[in-house]
Amino acid sequence: MRPMPVWRSPTVEIGALEAAVADAARHAVLPLAEIGTPPPGADGVREIRLADGRRVLLALTADPVGGGAQGGRATLEFRIVGQGRIGERVFLVSGRAVLDRATRAFLDLSIALDRG
Repeated sequence: MRPMPVWRSPTVEIGALEAAVADAARHAVLPLAEIGTPPPGADGVREIRLADGRRVLLALTADPVGGGAQGGRATLEFRIVGQGRIGERVFLVSGRAVLDRATRAFLDLSIALDRG
């Protein structure tokens, strides 16, 4: 019997913008899971409203970059890139997602916002 990986809670609580970008990144990787987030428009731009009413525009792509193993499970890895806009502020998005190959569950998702 192999040991089960241990889930660890986040050590830092992320803000509303980071959470919205992370949700959009998940949907960029698995576009069939459009639950609770509006799909992107025909131009590939997704519009999200934050709780405070601010409008966020996001254009993200997720490209497969390989596979591997994590905690004894076969994985798929994706590179996430794109850009976003909130008000007049534009920012770049980069990140990485690791999915369980069998279940398509997210094992890891890391996103960085470069606000210039």
